[in-house]
Amino acid sequence: MLGLLSSVVAPDVPPVQDFKHHWDSFLHYYATKQHSELKSEPIEATKLTFHLNKMLKLLMEEQSSAPSPYQLTPSMEFLLHHNVLDILVTLCQADSPPGIRPYIFNVFIFLLDKTRYAILPETSCHQPMRRLVLVCTLTKASPTESQEIKFITMLCGKIKRKPDLIHIFLDSSVKDISVTPNSFDTSRQSSGRVSRDSQTVNLVNIERLAINVKDALASLHNKHLLAAALLNYLDSADYILSCSAMESLLLISGLESDLGAQAMVTG
Repeated sequence: MLGLLSSVVAPDVPPVQDFKHHWDSFLHYYATKQHSELKSEPIEATKLTFHLNKMLKLLMEEQSSAPSPYQLTPSMEFLLHHNVLDILVTLCQADSPPGIRPYIFNVFIFLLDKTRYAILPETSCHQPMRRLVLVCTLTKASPTESQEIKFITMLCGKIKRKPDLIHIFLDSSVKDISVTPNSFDTSRQSSGRVSRDSQTVNLVNIERLAINVKDALASLHNKHLLAAALLNYLDSADYILSCSAMESLLLISGLESDLGAQAMVTG
Protein backbone atom coordinates (compact mmCIF):
# COMPACT_ATOMS: atom_id res chain seq x y z
CA MET A 1 0.00 0.00 0.00
CA LEU A 2 2.78 2.40 0.97
CA GLY A 3 4.65 1.56 -2.23
CA LEU A 4 1.55 2.34 -4.30
CA LEU A 5 1.09 5.67 -2.53
CA SER A 6 4.73 6.64 -3.05
CA SER A 7 4.47 5.92 -6.78
CA VAL A 8 1.43 8.18 -7.00
CA VAL A 9 2.96 11.01 -4.95
CA ALA A 10 6.40 10.77 -6.55
CA PRO A 11 6.21 8.98 -9.94
CA ASP A 12 9.43 7.84 -11.57
CA VAL A 13 11.10 10.51 -13.65
CA PRO A 14 12.16 9.33 -17.12
CA PRO A 15 15.97 9.27 -17.38
CA VAL A 16 15.91 11.75 -20.26
CA GLN A 17 14.20 14.34 -18.01
CA ASP A 18 16.89 13.84 -15.40
CA PHE A 19 19.48 14.13 -18.17
CA LYS A 20 18.00 17.44 -19.34
CA HIS A 21 17.94 18.69 -15.74
CA HIS A 22 21.66 18.09 -15.29
CA TRP A 23 22.46 19.70 -18.65
CA ASP A 24 20.35 22.74 -17.77
CA SER A 25 22.12 22.96 -14.41
CA PHE A 26 25.47 22.72 -16.19
CA LEU A 27 24.55 25.60 -18.53
CA HIS A 28 23.06 27.61 -15.66
CA TYR A 29 26.58 28.05 -14.26
CA TYR A 30 27.59 29.99 -17.38
CA ALA A 31 24.41 32.06 -17.31
CA THR A 32 25.01 33.29 -13.77
CA LYS A 33 28.75 34.05 -13.84
CA GLN A 34 30.57 37.17 -14.92
CA HIS A 35 33.02 36.92 -17.81
CA SER A 36 35.98 37.33 -15.45
CA GLU A 37 34.76 34.56 -13.15
CA LEU A 38 34.60 32.08 -16.01
CA LYS A 39 38.37 32.32 -16.39
CA SER A 40 39.30 32.51 -12.71
CA GLU A 41 37.14 30.15 -10.65
CA PRO A 42 38.74 26.67 -10.68
CA ILE A 43 36.69 23.69 -11.81
CA GLU A 44 37.01 22.15 -8.33
CA ALA A 45 34.95 25.03 -6.89
CA THR A 46 31.99 24.23 -9.18
CA LYS A 47 29.52 21.37 -9.56
CA LEU A 48 30.09 21.07 -13.30
CA THR A 49 31.87 17.71 -13.17
CA PHE A 50 29.09 16.36 -10.93
CA HIS A 51 26.50 17.17 -13.60
CA LEU A 52 28.65 15.72 -16.41
CA ASN A 53 29.17 12.47 -14.50
CA LYS A 54 25.45 12.19 -13.76
CA MET A 55 24.67 12.63 -17.46
CA LEU A 56 27.08 9.85 -18.41
CA LYS A 57 25.61 7.59 -15.73
CA LEU A 58 22.11 8.20 -17.09
CA LEU A 59 23.28 7.33 -20.61
CA MET A 60 24.57 3.98 -19.33
CA GLU A 61 21.39 3.27 -17.37
CA GLU A 62 19.25 3.89 -20.44
CA GLN A 63 21.54 1.75 -22.57
CA SER A 64 21.38 -1.17 -20.14
CA SER A 65 17.58 -1.05 -19.92
CA ALA A 66 16.94 -0.61 -23.67
CA PRO A 67 15.64 -3.60 -25.67
CA SER A 68 18.83 -3.40 -27.73
CA PRO A 69 22.04 -1.75 -26.43
CA TYR A 70 22.72 -0.53 -29.97
CA GLN A 71 19.56 1.56 -30.32
CA LEU A 72 19.34 5.34 -29.99
CA THR A 73 18.04 6.10 -26.50
CA PRO A 74 16.18 9.32 -25.61
CA SER A 75 19.10 10.78 -23.63
CA MET A 76 21.57 10.02 -26.41
CA GLU A 77 19.19 11.58 -28.91
CA PHE A 78 19.03 14.71 -26.77
CA LEU A 79 22.83 14.82 -26.52
CA LEU A 80 23.26 14.52 -30.28
CA HIS A 81 20.58 16.98 -31.35
CA HIS A 82 20.78 19.78 -28.77
CA ASN A 83 24.35 21.01 -29.33
CA VAL A 84 25.62 19.34 -26.16
CA LEU A 85 28.84 18.11 -27.78
CA ASP A 86 29.33 21.37 -29.66
CA ILE A 87 29.07 23.44 -26.48
CA LEU A 88 31.38 21.09 -24.57
CA VAL A 89 34.07 21.44 -27.23
CA THR A 90 33.82 25.23 -27.10
CA LEU A 91 34.29 25.11 -23.33
CA CYS A 92 37.20 22.71 -23.79
CA GLN A 93 38.88 25.06 -26.27
CA ALA A 94 38.44 27.94 -23.84
CA ASP A 95 39.29 25.79 -20.79
CA SER A 96 36.59 27.68 -18.96
CA PRO A 97 36.43 27.41 -16.01
CA PRO A 98 40.14 26.58 -15.62
CA GLY A 99 40.69 22.84 -15.36
CA ILE A 100 37.59 21.67 -17.23
CA ARG A 101 39.49 20.57 -20.34
CA PRO A 102 40.54 17.07 -19.15
CA TYR A 103 37.02 16.35 -17.94
CA ILE A 104 35.57 17.20 -21.34
CA PHE A 105 38.11 15.00 -23.10
CA ASN A 106 37.06 12.23 -20.72
CA VAL A 107 33.41 12.74 -21.72
CA PHE A 108 34.29 12.15 -25.38
CA ILE A 109 36.49 9.18 -24.49
CA PHE A 110 33.62 7.71 -22.48
CA LEU A 111 31.17 8.18 -25.34
CA LEU A 112 33.50 6.48 -27.83
CA ASP A 113 34.41 3.66 -25.47
CA LYS A 114 31.30 2.83 -23.45
CA THR A 115 28.26 3.63 -25.55
CA ARG A 116 27.11 0.85 -27.86
CA TYR A 117 25.23 3.18 -30.17
CA ALA A 118 27.61 4.28 -32.95
CA ILE A 119 27.78 8.06 -32.59
CA LEU A 120 30.59 8.70 -35.06
CA PRO A 121 28.45 8.22 -38.20
CA GLU A 122 25.99 10.80 -36.82
CA THR A 123 26.47 14.07 -38.72
CA SER A 124 25.65 16.07 -35.58
CA CYS A 125 28.87 14.90 -33.95
CA HIS A 126 31.19 15.51 -36.93
CA GLN A 127 31.83 19.19 -36.21
CA PRO A 128 32.49 18.69 -32.47
CA MET A 129 34.83 15.77 -33.18
CA ARG A 130 36.79 17.78 -35.77
CA ARG A 131 37.07 20.76 -33.46
CA LEU A 132 38.27 18.59 -30.57
CA VAL A 133 40.89 16.93 -32.78
CA LEU A 134 41.97 20.42 -33.81
CA VAL A 135 42.61 21.25 -30.13
CA CYS A 136 45.07 18.35 -30.10
CA THR A 137 47.12 19.85 -32.93
CA LEU A 138 47.81 23.20 -31.31
CA THR A 139 49.95 22.71 -28.20
CA LYS A 140 52.89 20.47 -27.43
CA ALA A 141 53.42 19.03 -23.94
CA SER A 142 49.89 20.00 -22.95
CA PRO A 143 48.75 19.22 -19.38
CA THR A 144 45.99 17.14 -20.99
CA GLU A 145 48.34 15.26 -23.31
CA SER A 146 47.43 11.81 -21.97
CA GLN A 147 43.69 12.44 -22.41
CA GLU A 148 44.27 13.89 -25.87
CA ILE A 149 46.20 10.89 -27.18
CA LYS A 150 43.68 8.49 -25.64
CA PHE A 151 40.89 10.31 -27.46
CA ILE A 152 42.80 10.34 -30.77
CA THR A 153 43.83 6.68 -30.61
CA MET A 154 40.26 5.68 -29.77
CA LEU A 155 39.01 7.63 -32.79
CA CYS A 156 41.57 5.88 -34.98
CA GLY A 157 40.39 2.50 -33.69
CA LYS A 158 36.80 3.35 -34.62
CA ILE A 159 37.89 4.50 -38.09
CA LYS A 160 39.90 1.32 -38.64
CA ARG A 161 36.66 -0.66 -38.33
CA LYS A 162 34.81 1.75 -40.65
CA PRO A 163 37.42 3.41 -42.92
CA ASP A 164 34.96 5.65 -44.76
CA LEU A 165 34.70 7.72 -41.55
CA ILE A 166 38.17 9.10 -42.26
CA HIS A 167 36.51 11.66 -44.53
CA ILE A 168 35.17 13.43 -41.46
CA PHE A 169 38.72 14.60 -40.76
CA LEU A 170 39.86 15.61 -44.26
CA ASP A 171 40.03 19.06 -45.78
CA SER A 172 37.21 19.91 -48.19
CA SER A 173 39.83 20.87 -50.81
CA VAL A 174 40.56 17.15 -51.27
CA LYS A 175 37.82 16.15 -53.68
CA ASP A 176 36.83 13.05 -55.58
CA ILE A 177 34.10 12.31 -58.10
CA SER A 178 32.49 9.61 -55.97
CA VAL A 179 33.11 10.85 -52.45
CA THR A 180 33.09 14.36 -51.03
CA PRO A 181 34.67 14.62 -47.58
CA ASN A 182 33.22 16.86 -44.93
CA SER A 183 34.11 20.52 -45.01
CA PHE A 184 36.66 21.84 -42.57
CA ASP A 185 34.07 24.36 -41.39
CA THR A 186 34.80 23.85 -37.71
CA SER A 187 33.49 27.15 -36.45
CA ARG A 188 30.24 27.21 -34.53
CA GLN A 189 27.43 28.42 -36.76
CA SER A 190 24.88 28.83 -34.00
CA SER A 191 24.24 32.08 -32.16
CA GLY A 192 25.83 30.77 -29.00
CA ARG A 193 22.51 30.75 -27.17
CA VAL A 194 20.70 27.77 -25.75
CA SER A 195 17.14 27.91 -24.48
CA ARG A 196 16.64 27.06 -20.83
CA ASP A 197 12.96 27.34 -19.93
CA SER A 198 12.22 31.06 -19.71
CA GLN A 199 15.82 32.23 -19.64
CA THR A 200 18.54 32.20 -22.24
CA VAL A 201 22.00 30.87 -21.57
CA ASN A 202 24.45 33.11 -23.37
CA LEU A 203 27.70 31.46 -24.46
CA VAL A 204 28.99 34.37 -26.52
CA ASN A 205 31.66 35.19 -23.91
CA ILE A 206 32.87 31.60 -24.07
CA GLU A 207 33.02 31.83 -27.85
CA ARG A 208 35.37 34.79 -27.54
CA LEU A 209 37.64 32.80 -25.26
CA ALA A 210 37.80 29.78 -27.57
CA ILE A 211 40.47 29.34 -30.20
CA ASN A 212 40.26 31.08 -33.56
CA VAL A 213 39.46 28.03 -35.66
CA LYS A 214 40.17 29.57 -39.06
CA ASP A 215 43.61 30.81 -37.98
CA ALA A 216 44.39 27.45 -36.40
CA LEU A 217 43.50 25.58 -39.58
CA ALA A 218 45.54 27.99 -41.70
CA SER A 219 48.59 27.23 -39.54
CA LEU A 220 48.38 23.48 -40.14
CA HIS A 221 50.83 22.03 -42.66
CA ASN A 222 48.77 18.86 -43.02
CA LYS A 223 45.06 19.06 -43.82
CA HIS A 224 44.62 15.46 -42.72
CA LEU A 225 43.50 16.51 -39.26
CA LEU A 226 44.10 13.19 -37.49
CA ALA A 227 47.59 12.91 -38.96
CA ALA A 228 48.38 16.51 -37.96
CA ALA A 229 47.29 15.74 -34.39
CA LEU A 230 49.29 12.51 -34.15
CA LEU A 231 52.44 14.12 -35.54
CA ASN A 232 52.21 16.57 -32.67
CA TYR A 233 52.88 13.78 -30.16
CA LEU A 234 55.75 11.93 -31.85
CA ASP A 235 58.39 13.92 -29.96
CA SER A 236 56.55 13.79 -26.64
CA ALA A 237 58.70 13.38 -23.53
CA ASP A 238 56.40 10.49 -22.59
CA TYR A 239 57.84 7.53 -24.52
CA ILE A 240 54.68 5.39 -24.22
CA LEU A 241 52.52 8.24 -25.42
CA SER A 242 54.85 8.83 -28.36
CA CYS A 243 54.66 5.11 -29.30
CA SER A 244 50.87 5.21 -29.13
CA ALA A 245 50.88 8.16 -31.52
CA MET A 246 53.17 6.31 -33.94
CA GLU A 247 50.99 3.19 -33.87
CA SER A 248 47.87 5.22 -34.63
CA LEU A 249 49.66 7.10 -37.39
CA LEU A 250 50.64 3.79 -39.01
CA LEU A 251 47.06 2.60 -38.60
CA ILE A 252 45.46 5.52 -40.44
CA SER A 253 48.24 5.45 -43.06
CA GLY A 254 47.23 1.91 -43.96
CA LEU A 255 43.52 2.59 -44.42
CA GLU A 256 42.04 1.75 -47.81
CA SER A 257 41.08 5.31 -48.66
CA ASP A 258 42.43 7.11 -51.71
CA LEU A 259 41.35 10.48 -50.32
CA GLY A 260 43.00 9.76 -46.98
CA ALA A 261 46.23 8.73 -48.69
CA GLN A 262 46.18 11.84 -50.89
CA ALA A 263 45.69 14.13 -47.89
CA MET A 264 48.43 12.30 -45.97
CA VAL A 265 50.99 12.63 -48.79
CA THR A 266 50.20 16.12 -50.09
CA GLY A 267 49.49 17.71 -46.72
